Amino acid sequence: MIKNIGSLSHCGVGLPTALKRTPFPLLTNHCLWVILLLAGSVFRPEMAIAQDGAATGIPHKIAQCERAGTAPQKCSTWTWNGNQFEGRWSDGAVGQMTVERFDADGVVITRVDQTGASAGLTATYIGKLNGNVIQGTAVWVLNGKSVRGTWAGSLPANYGSGPRPGRTTEAASAAPLRTAAQAPSKTSTANPVTMTECEGTNNCATWTFLGAQGNGQWPSGEVANLSVERYDDNSVVIRRADSTGSSAGLTAVYTGTRHGDRVGGEFTSSWPGHWESKLGNWYATVEKAAQSPPAVMRICDPRGNCSTWTWNKEHYDGLFDGSPLTAKITVVSFSLGSVILKRTDLGFRSGYAYVYTGKISSEGNRILSGDWLGEAGSAQAGLSGHFTATWGTALRDTPAQPQRPIVVVRPGPVCFAWFFTLICE
Repeated sequence: MIKNIGSLSHCGVGLPTALKRTPFPLLTNHCLWVILLLAGSVFRPEMAIAQDGAATGIPHKIAQCERAGTAPQKCSTWTWNGNQFEGRWSDGAVGQMTVERFDADGVVITRVDQTGASAGLTATYIGKLNGNVIQGTAVWVLNGKSVRGTWAGSLPANYGSGPRPGRTTEAASAAPLRTAAQAPSKTSTANPVTMTECEGTNNCATWTFLGAQGNGQWPSGEVANLSVERYDDNSVVIRRADSTGSSAGLTAVYTGTRHGDRVGGEFTSSWPGHWESKLGNWYATVEKAAQSPPAVMRICDPRGNCSTWTWNKEHYDGLFDGSPLTAKITVVSFSLGSVILKRTDLGFRSGYAYVYTGKISSEGNRILSGDWLGEAGSAQAGLSGHFTATWGTALRDTPAQPQRPIVVVRPGPVCFAWFFTLICE
């Protein structure tokens, strides 16, 4: 370390007046060496990526708390190691947290616990960044069972105080943030809505997407969370994390190329307790026609009990015929190949939650054979049934909301004694 900065005056350092008079001071080789030494000590790459909100856009630490279902709240500290977060919980759980997305439009972080008190657990955290606070929802999966809940994270106070450009340093490029928004392609296209994905001849699934997030369903019962990291004319990158079914805990990365409505390439999967890395081929056909959620929809059960659902910005508000019950529905996917709706009851039925699944008819205005299932952890977990849904021109074929009957109250007869009998009029 140079202790006496004044000794560098002959190099043009520490003499502002001299620098004003000489815009380009002549430096000797010795002086040049000293100034380069100073520059190297002040502008170290590791310092450039260590400050919150600087080059990486990822904070070095997050103080996080979560509540899974009705379980007590648990808190942890997530520490960035240059490639991912390491989360440590107060109950001894240790998780490796992979950042799928971290920007102003959303936060998606996947978790895998390979050691600690909860080894084998996987989770997906989805949230929204507001200043230095993240709030959102999460799904935890352990031993084939999934639980939903909420989470929040607090970032260091100085996060967001400066611009957050993409990583440009050599050290940062070794651990790029895996999000399509980080480095968009000039030929970027809209994310797919629905695709039929196959691995082999008899292993096909329906993948549906709402923006960059999606859901995969296999005929054998497996359900996976999907995240589109890249989807353009040059390449496709999609991440998968199985949350339900016999393969719960499996994660995979699908890479490939796109040719019109066909996508194909290779995938790499890992499954704790089964295998660390397995390679395979995949291909998919992308659905061309998109379907938007209707403004008004009627849902009925086989007994004729119906409800009316009205679109309200990002969800449906529901009113039930002849009942004070109110509820809301959030749309996971809504396309010709797959509809997935999540219903949450409000008020006196708080705690009841259901998942509706089905396919849109060829007419494009109804679901004829839909199924509903009580969500795990809710008051009716495990119960199931069927439903139909109509919208648009099909609404006229649906039983209308019944009118309340008009009750007329008439006075009763007036009776009086007349000798040995009663006379009423």
